[in-house]
Amino acid sequence: MKSIATVILAFAICLIASSQELPDSTAVEKTLGEVTVQATPVIRKTDRDVYAISDEVKERSATPLLLLSNVGIPSLAVNDIMRKVTVDGNDVEIRINGRKASVDQLITIPVDNIRRVEFIDNPGLKYDGATAVLNVVVVNPEQGGSLSITEMQAFNYGWNNPAASLTLEHGKSQFKLSGFGSIRHKLPVFRDYNDRYLMPDGSTVERTETPDDGHFTNYGVYPGIDYNYYVPEKTNIYVSAYFPMNFSTELLYLGDLATKGLPGSTRLTDRQLMPNRNQQISTYIEQSLPHDQTIMANIGWGGRTDRSRRIYSESPDSRATGNEIFIDNNIRNHSSSWSAETDYTKKWGRNILTAGLRYSGSSNKARYIYDGTPSQTVQQTSDRLYFFSEYTLQAGKWNITAGAAGTWQDNATEGKHVKNLHFTPRVSAAWRYNDISRWTFTLSSYTSAPSLSETSGVMQQIDGFQIQQGNPDLKAYATYRGWVRYGFALGDRFSGSFTATASHTNRPVQDYYTWSGDKILHTWTNDGKASSLNLIFSPRWEYIPGWATLSGSVAFRRFWNEGRDFRHTLSNWYGDFDATFYHWGFDVTMSYQRAGAYLNGENIDRGEAYTQFILGYAWKDWHFSFGLFNPLGRYSQETQVISKLVTQKTIMRTTACDCMPFINVAYNISWGRQPRHTSRKLESEFSGSGASAAKR
Repeated sequence: MKSIATVILAFAICLIASSQELPDSTAVEKTLGEVTVQATPVIRKTDRDVYAISDEVKERSATPLLLLSNVGIPSLAVNDIMRKVTVDGNDVEIRINGRKASVDQLITIPVDNIRRVEFIDNPGLKYDGATAVLNVVVVNPEQGGSLSITEMQAFNYGWNNPAASLTLEHGKSQFKLSGFGSIRHKLPVFRDYNDRYLMPDGSTVERTETPDDGHFTNYGVYPGIDYNYYVPEKTNIYVSAYFPMNFSTELLYLGDLATKGLPGSTRLTDRQLMPNRNQQISTYIEQSLPHDQTIMANIGWGGRTDRSRRIYSESPDSRATGNEIFIDNNIRNHSSSWSAETDYTKKWGRNILTAGLRYSGSSNKARYIYDGTPSQTVQQTSDRLYFFSEYTLQAGKWNITAGAAGTWQDNATEGKHVKNLHFTPRVSAAWRYNDISRWTFTLSSYTSAPSLSETSGVMQQIDGFQIQQGNPDLKAYATYRGWVRYGFALGDRFSGSFTATASHTNRPVQDYYTWSGDKILHTWTNDGKASSLNLIFSPRWEYIPGWATLSGSVAFRRFWNEGRDFRHTLSNWYGDFDATFYHWGFDVTMSYQRAGAYLNGENIDRGEAYTQFILGYAWKDWHFSFGLFNPLGRYSQETQVISKLVTQKTIMRTTACDCMPFINVAYNISWGRQPRHTSRKLESEFSGSGASAAKR
């Protein structure tokens, strides 16, 4: 398969190189509020980059995620196979016409309806601590409708990604039915694992797992329905219902565990089950008022039932020493979440005042089941109130924003409340040196809260050496960040940015390991501090206008973490790369991503690394594409524990993602369309989740 990918890619490159280079389009200057730019696909405003979506880009984009990849936003990594969108290794906050949405909701949008994409890499207070925001602006036609159907199927494994959406418009109303599926049938999964334990007497125990077998299975369907009533420049009402369901989710590892210096081996089985069902309902209202005022409100509710179960066993053979171990951590969760929020905006020319108030709450009842019967029930609740005000002043070449937010958090476990209040200021100044370069300086802060698993006081056994117990006394904490960015454009075809970010957190929630009886206890504390430095270079080069584009990023990150009885540092390089070639209805895309590693307390998490090759062809309302996922290299994800008592390293691998051939067929059709626009700016935030079974 690697030779096939090489031949196809070489042919595509030669075809493009042998063709006559198209001349640059005539430069037509347009004044767009903050800056004067040339008529290129990218409009670089003071607070965001706006990417206009041409018909040609839509024609060669079978799905919304492929469209984002074809746009070529530097530092944005898009994985249509895994259905992920990240920025510099972090999850990006996705919005549709300004309202908060998920990747699941994004992929059901008809590609033909997408008008532009707005990328905000320095979000304000109304985005509540988001690292980056991707706002997809969608048209809302006056009449007619559209139908989109996509089907991605791997050739060698049970890997399938179907999706469909139907929209119908009539006058001021729009109806939409959508849904997609996720089928992963017994994909082969293996792990390389080793650990080392420091015993109380000073001796050590070192073990190595040799993988033997394993698989991952998931069957999920994600249907939704929504209704939109829109009166241009006046009223916008949006109602949605979403019902994601994962009927069967299983992760199984089988292997042989050998202990250094001891004979024999131990047969290991590690099985995780994670099925869940969800319901989400939200209602959004936006009303324009006289004198350039707008008020927006949203209320929502979500419900979830799930099971988090881990079955772990060790069975020594006749030569090995040690006891047989069987662990069954079985938790059934039933949770509800609710939210209510409102924002107010007032404009005076180019100056803007934004203020908002948001409340979100959740409740979870976790039933811990032992020997088939519920033996312990834990009730946990969380209430959060967020309020902010921010003012933006634009004068000459300067754009200055200042504001502050307050966050009140109340977490309760079995009636024991932990409350705190944080005030987080933000100041940002953008200076346009000239029409093609811009400096931005920002000092900001945001708050984070512990999860339900981190605050649950139930004791769970992990293996023969470790136990886990949450800490109900954990508190929310604030992170302070400094951000400097230089953005530039050299002509119409080359642009990019240099970014430096430094952050510091006092008393974050961090993992902690200590002895408790004859077991090592894994828990969490608010002790210590954490700092990081991030340097990023993100270029974009349209080296053959209208034919070929290169984009990506290269970054360096360093962490300094201190906690109770530990001090750790971590440095690593990471980045991504996208190359697209397109002409005569054909398109070729090559992608590479190496995710960065994150240091959190005494744990290191390194995300996925992958390559991707896709060759597509558009014909009328159809788009056909053939691809190879990971034609070069091996797919892996890595986690580590680096405590002085426990060191563990787990590398998860799957042969299903090594040079996996697949085909994607998309059909997009629309009729009777007269486009107009909506502007939804809020969306419910559902925070309900359940407790998780303890695992390595």
